[in-house]
Amino acid sequence: MTNRDYSAVIIIHMESLNEEIFWGDIANYPNLRMLLKESVYCDRFYTTATSTIMGMTDFVYGDRTACENSADLEHFRLSSENTSLFEELAKRQYVTKVLNYPELSGTDYGNMKQIFGERTQVVQHRDYKEFLGMLSELICADEPVALYVYDWSSLLTQPQMERPDSFVQSCKNRYRRLDDTVGFVMEQLKKAGKYQEALIVLFGDHGDDLYCEEFHNGFTHAIEPYYSLIKTPLILKNFDLAQEDAHRLTALTDVRGLILSCLDGKICKEKREYVVARNLFLCQKSKMLNKSVCVTDGEYMLLASRKGMELYCTLYSNYSHFNLLHLYRLLPEGKLRYRSWMSRVETEHFMYLMDAYHKDFADVFLRLYGLLKEELFRMERAAGGKETYLHWIKKIRPDSRMHRQMRMLWLKKTCWRIKDNIFEKKQKN
Repeated sequence: MTNRDYSAVIIIHMESLNEEIFWGDIANYPNLRMLLKESVYCDRFYTTATSTIMGMTDFVYGDRTACENSADLEHFRLSSENTSLFEELAKRQYVTKVLNYPELSGTDYGNMKQIFGERTQVVQHRDYKEFLGMLSELICADEPVALYVYDWSSLLTQPQMERPDSFVQSCKNRYRRLDDTVGFVMEQLKKAGKYQEALIVLFGDHGDDLYCEEFHNGFTHAIEPYYSLIKTPLILKNFDLAQEDAHRLTALTDVRGLILSCLDGKICKEKREYVVARNLFLCQKSKMLNKSVCVTDGEYMLLASRKGMELYCTLYSNYSHFNLLHLYRLLPEGKLRYRSWMSRVETEHFMYLMDAYHKDFADVFLRLYGLLKEELFRMERAAGGKETYLHWIKKIRPDSRMHRQMRMLWLKKTCWRIKDNIFEKKQKN
């Protein structure tokens, strides 16, 4: 990669947008669709948190431990060996600014100011037109600019948007506003002659889950880091990346390094084997949310909480509805034993999958189990004895409904066999 002068660095934080919502209603994003034609879409990208402030911190510092000493959002603390991305951009003579619309609460605004540092002003806007006006002014200025654009209109509970009678139309309107902001930024870059000279990053911070797994006390995110929460879009423009880089496993914490490497004319060669994501701060206590951590390699996900472990093949079962660990008994040292009665379930689909691949699932589990155990051990040390986590991996999260269904199916098959045997004996007699 050769040195290249970038007149702008534009980062657009896409609130509550996961791949399911994005690709499931792609017609609702005309500006993002247009941008995709000229950009790199990272299809193996995962965010590392399920809430906005945690994700924002991970992005800015490239470090998922930077905010883990926080007790909660009201007692937010930063501690990282890395400097803020925007401190680094200011050192490279960029005018740095954070623009957000609509206004955040006092707690969130204070946390944002802490995240971005003293040298970067965080500007709030009540009015959307004023927000766009400042964007235009900064982009069209002569000096190089680095902007973090945060339009959180797409948040489910965002109170500023008009609420039509239809829930679906309300959702479409919220995400269309986000797309409108993207379109405006691209239009202003073209107007200023900077469109091909700007580093452009767009990322989804987390997904929204409409009570898919369970009710979660009414929360739609900050719940366990299931696939639908952490599989979000990442769009990069003008990064001079090779095509294979679009398919590389990437975490939210990697993007800071990608930006700085590109500005310095270097190639970021680091390849990761897995991504770790979580939903709460390290020492945070919550009666409303189930604190949990997951490890994913882009094909499978192993998730652990105080309720136990869950294993999903996210590449082909991304809704995380069937925990593969229910096919096994958990033995000491993280080994699995296939449940013998499972082999008697004669459903063709089940027999094909399990007879052929139950050993494969066990091998995958053993590999991810080692990584997860290592992460939980690190968390215990970082917590300094205040929290314990290793007991999370000593059991499988139960699901009485699935076991009841499987056992009923097995009992029916067994009864049919007994009836067939009785019938055959009568026929012989």
